[in-house]
Amino acid sequence: MRFTDDYTVEVIDTDERVYGVEGSLSHDISDNWQVGGSVAYTRGQYDKDGDWLELDAVRLTPLKGTAFAQYQFDEGSNIRLQALAIGGDDKAFKDQQKDPDSSALPVTGYMTLDVLGQVKMPVGRVDYGVYNLLNKDYKTVYHQTTFGDLNRLPASGTTYGLSYTIDY
Repeated sequence: MRFTDDYTVEVIDTDERVYGVEGSLSHDISDNWQVGGSVAYTRGQYDKDGDWLELDAVRLTPLKGTAFAQYQFDEGSNIRLQALAIGGDDKAFKDQQKDPDSSALPVTGYMTLDVLGQVKMPVGRVDYGVYNLLNKDYKTVYHQTTFGDLNRLPASGTTYGLSYTIDY
């Protein structure tokens, strides 16, 4: 499948090979503190006239890592600071210069910080979040790699979330 500059999608019949690795780890530092993180890496190629060319970020997610520190209060509430980092990558863009039908674009990496938490209530819980805490100006991988300049919208700045949940 390929997104084109004229906003159409082409179905491409070709051989592909995709592989990757993903892992996560968390550790309780004490009864109240926990730290952890994850990493995910995928890579893939497609056959173009006998050459194996890199698949782009429309098909595969760039290197992605997360890290967090969480404090668990004794009454069941918690607060977490988490980071998300997306790696920049231009391998597919450079490699697909050999393919005149290619629409691959380079990806600029970015990192965001979020604060999330839960407050245990007598009935249910309140969940809250402050996303993109530092109001980082960036474009998501999707908005960097699909369609064209009309789609190059920046990601949301700092946003807030609040919900109340009752499990029954």
